[in-house]
Amino acid sequence: TFTYTLSLHDALPIYVDETDSDDDAFTGTVQQALMLMNGSLVNGGLRFSPGSTLGEGATLPVDGARIRLLYLRALSRLPRPDELSQWESYVNGGGALAEAAGPSPRQAKRQAYQDLFWALLNSSEFQFNH
Repeated sequence: TFTYTLSLHDALPIYVDETDSDDDAFTGTVQQALMLMNGSLVNGGLRFSPGSTLGEGATLPVDGARIRLLYLRALSRLPRPDELSQWESYVNGGGALAEAAGPSPRQAKRQAYQDLFWALLNSSEFQFNH
């Protein structure tokens, strides 16, 4: 398994503002995409530890409240009704691990929440807003 770790200090040069650029369009680099997808900053936030977003979400009573929390933390907005419905189906179905042999339904649901938060943190909406 390949793990790419990057600290916030290491990440800053990747996102340096190029003020000399004549291009008004946002163009992310491969290095930026890899940092977001595989870096320790994002993956470290995908833990169910006390004080983390997912840890806080685990204390909420229903899936809809958990999904709304993840949207608020990642995108600073609530999910649209269609997004909420889609993600509720995904997490209640066990996510991508539902078909895999081995994980318990609880483990599959926890992984589904991690997948949801990872997708939000790697979305273009998150990149443009933050």
